[in-house]
Amino acid sequence: MYAALALTCLLTGLPQPQLPTEPPPLPKDKRAPVEDPNQKDRERVDGAGRPFDDWSLGRVGDGSRLAVTGQLMRAAGTVLNVKGSPRSLALARSDRYLVAKSSAAVAVVDAATFKLVTELPFPDKDGGSMSGLAVSAAGTTVYYTGRHSTLYSAAVGEDGRLTPGPAITLATGTRPVYPLGVAVFGGDKFAAVALSIDNQVAIVDLAAGKVTARIDVGVCPYGVAVTPDQKTAFVSNFGGPRAKPGDRTEKSAGTEVAVDERSVALRGSVSVIDLATSTVVATIDTRIHPEALAVSPDGKTVYVVDASGDGVTVIDAAQRKVVGTLGTRPRADLPYGSLSSGIAVGRDGATVYVANAGNNAVALIDPRRGEAPFAMIPAGGFPAAVCVGERAVFIGNAEGYGGDLQRVPLTADPAELKKLTETAEHGYHLPDIMRAVERQRTGVKPVPVPRNPGEPSTLRHVVYVIKENKKFDQVLGDIGKGRCEPKFCEFPRAVTPNTHALADQFVVLDNYYCCSGNSANGHQWAVQGLVTPYRVKGEAPRVAYDFGADALTYAGCGFIWDHAIRAGVSFRNFGEMDYPRLTKGKTWKDFYQAWKARDGSAQFECHYQLDVLRKYSDPRYPGWQMSIPDQVRADVFLTALAEFEKAGQMPGLTIVYLPNDHTEGPKKDHPTPRAYVADNDLATGRIVEALSKTKFWKDMVVFVNEDDPQTGADHVSGYRSLCLVASPYARRGALVSRFYNQASVLHTICNILGVPPMNQTVAAAPLMDECFTPTPDPRPFACLPAGVPLDEMNPDPKDPKAKSIRDLMPQFRAMDFSRPDRLTPAQQDVFSRYVWSMLRSDAPFPAEYAGPHGKGLKALGLSLESIGAEPDDDD
Repeated sequence: MYAALALTCLLTGLPQPQLPTEPPPLPKDKRAPVEDPNQKDRERVDGAGRPFDDWSLGRVGDGSRLAVTGQLMRAAGTVLNVKGSPRSLALARSDRYLVAKSSAAVAVVDAATFKLVTELPFPDKDGGSMSGLAVSAAGTTVYYTGRHSTLYSAAVGEDGRLTPGPAITLATGTRPVYPLGVAVFGGDKFAAVALSIDNQVAIVDLAAGKVTARIDVGVCPYGVAVTPDQKTAFVSNFGGPRAKPGDRTEKSAGTEVAVDERSVALRGSVSVIDLATSTVVATIDTRIHPEALAVSPDGKTVYVVDASGDGVTVIDAAQRKVVGTLGTRPRADLPYGSLSSGIAVGRDGATVYVANAGNNAVALIDPRRGEAPFAMIPAGGFPAAVCVGERAVFIGNAEGYGGDLQRVPLTADPAELKKLTETAEHGYHLPDIMRAVERQRTGVKPVPVPRNPGEPSTLRHVVYVIKENKKFDQVLGDIGKGRCEPKFCEFPRAVTPNTHALADQFVVLDNYYCCSGNSANGHQWAVQGLVTPYRVKGEAPRVAYDFGADALTYAGCGFIWDHAIRAGVSFRNFGEMDYPRLTKGKTWKDFYQAWKARDGSAQFECHYQLDVLRKYSDPRYPGWQMSIPDQVRADVFLTALAEFEKAGQMPGLTIVYLPNDHTEGPKKDHPTPRAYVADNDLATGRIVEALSKTKFWKDMVVFVNEDDPQTGADHVSGYRSLCLVASPYARRGALVSRFYNQASVLHTICNILGVPPMNQTVAAAPLMDECFTPTPDPRPFACLPAGVPLDEMNPDPKDPKAKSIRDLMPQFRAMDFSRPDRLTPAQQDVFSRYVWSMLRSDAPFPAEYAGPHGKGLKALGLSLESIGAEPDDDD
């Protein structure tokens, strides 16, 4: 294919595309961070009789980094780390310097040596928005957008140093506008800036430092590109055109967004602006979630990345209409999930470069034959931006596991392109994805976890319990089996007897990871199996932190329940994405006393933004609200379960949200951290016991996991968390050390229910078949009583019992616990220290094991230095 492309260019007289050189060849992929010692003497085959793949064996010894997503990071070319998360890239001073806008600063890098020249941080209380960087025609001034309401500028000196220029306010009042894309035009006198919250484009007089016009466009204008003649601007509308009468709508940053039956954005669009008159002269429909734009060198074509369309919309600039699409999935027959974000066009126009965040690669596409890329460049972690110079392609990685920035030399050598592509395919596990979407086999016997969706399973009912914010050692550090560390255990067996009993009786998973460190991303991973570029790059005030409260955060693949419903699987939800409103009573004590007395003295109303969840959710069951004990939730679920028993039917998929192991701050009328966790543990035990005593238990599986591992410490990795599996078909008393993550849970659920994998990330994740046995053991689970009083209350905040708590107390005043994890990184650290101090008094907090680290991996004999983290030089 690669040789054919070069030959075609030679025969037609077209310039050969200059493409990147490859990294050294890779040895065989051996990925499991922890090996299961109990498996050494067992024949290593799965439930379908095939040998286990490399997820379960060996070491990562090839210089790659295994991210918590399961992808292997082996970035091509030269890598460089900068402050913050890269968002936008551009070249300045005749390509001598690469300029990178990140969430924290603007960096200038020598494009030839790839050495950092300087970094200019954003002012306090501001940062870089998810997109927006432009360079003047002369290449001497950069313009970039902050995340509130400011267009910044800086002069780029001959030596690459930045001199801050005027900062222009784009808002008309105090309400932030969250500016995104910016383009300079009119001889560098004006700029067009996307105001994403106001749904407008601002025309800015750069010399006067003021906005001269505001142009209404679609919902959440994102990218701005100006044609070479400086007459026309094309603006991508991430949320599509304004909602029409009769549209189903949900809110994003205060605007009604037209959505489909899944609550995913219904449309995308591009607004065409006549810059002479500052008016919209055309609106062009695209696929959903259009992001970055790029104009071909001849100005005839505009390319628009469709983040949830896994493609690029091709627009004829003169006719102002769509003339084609380019596919960005590595293969056209793959499921959704390439998550295309950034885009650039080669100087000769022969190659379009697209940052595929979902594949951790940059796709190289021939615009003349664009069904799929002809080559891929391995990136360093969720690539979000790309730009191309005369000699190299530059990549910005939003999750820079393998480097924030990359420089990859261009080449047209087909052999080098082939090696690059093979490295990328190795990293995002193309063979695993292809196996996962194979057609079902006929004549196979039922097993708990079928190899392919549609093949028979011995399981018919899946109960999926989602909890909040705990690491493995934090809860199971005293389990006495596998890789555990008691000194980091904050909630031992005495506090969590049921969690420990479930792990004892069924499966201990000591190599299981959450894919994110906070709830906003964690819930996307828990129910979508991936996280979108909009969510990864975005933040308040544009992007709602709470998952389930911003219609534009939802991926084009939809949610696990959408796939189940489409496949004819019955579904019921208990609390996921509900934010109840308290209608009577305010404090935890109010609701606890009402629960004990059964007198209705404290009440609430459920509130779901997602229409589909309103239809399939139990209105008696509350979601996130830390004033409501988990015993209230358990009571509602047990009532519903009795109704299922009476009717003789239970849903194929049931989701249960139990949030109170999150715990809360030192409010006087709220429980201590260990009482919150004990409440959560008791609710878990009651629910599993009740399920195990029903007629449905014989063909049921229960998965219990955390949405993220934000608090606490773990000696292996800051992303290692706990996952419980209970079923008659679950192995008893087993230790399983195969690598699994949140996408593994969803992949396993999909195959059990006969649902195709939701997306590429889920398809690539290893199935959890090693947790199961073909021979059922129907013994029920017996719930254990709480070992801690559920109403053990916090001490008076004015008189905390430990000095360490007293020192932390002033920092809690600004913390918001009204929604999951609404804390800054600094506040998250304070919160973890508070929980530790409440349990360990003045014992030193193990800070080095609390963040996104990988300190314990080397001690296990691994050459991999980190899982989803920077390497630790002291280990």
